[in-house]
Amino acid sequence: MSFAGGRRSPGAASPSAIARRISADRVRALFDEAWRRARRRRPLVAAGLIAAVAVAAAVAVALSVGDPPSPVAPLPAAALALPTAPGMGVACPEANSIACDRIGIAVWLDSDPQRLVACVGGRSVALRDAHIRCGAESSCPRLYQAMLQPAGLLDGALRVTPDEGRYRWLGRHPVAGTLTVTATYRDGSRAVATRRVPLAPGWG
Repeated sequence: MSFAGGRRSPGAASPSAIARRISADRVRALFDEAWRRARRRRPLVAAGLIAAVAVAAAVAVALSVGDPPSPVAPLPAAALALPTAPGMGVACPEANSIACDRIGIAVWLDSDPQRLVACVGGRSVALRDAHIRCGAESSCPRLYQAMLQPAGLLDGALRVTPDEGRYRWLGRHPVAGTLTVTATYRDGSRAVATRRVPLAPGWG
């Protein structure tokens, strides 16, 4: 590079332009090297994905070949022992009236279930411990009670034919209903009893 009178000869590049050109060439070389490395790694990445898909497919096939787990069938309900015959009676505020369509249900048990349900004519209710206990010198069954309303006295399984007027029933036309009692215990077991129970015209 020659200078005349301290002036740059025509066509000569300045030092800053040369430096920029060198920097650009270096950057381009770095990008080219990175691209070549990425292209070399691409087949490895593809091979890894293919291997992962193959493993997943093999696992799915292995699981489908085995027999599906059998559903666990619930244990059949045992017979519920009733030491005393259950009772049902009309329980309206007015004596011998069926207008309120409510009955009382009483069940005695020697066991202590976690839940006790009574069902009459497709209508069910949970029974509660009445907490009536005998003295220390004697033992007696536990009494469980509930009120079922509507009970079906007017249009259901316990439909009553009144003796006087529209709603007065004295028991001259007897009615009985099928009562099913289901006890569920803390270990998950169940016991069921079904009885044909006459309906009394009064309760309590």
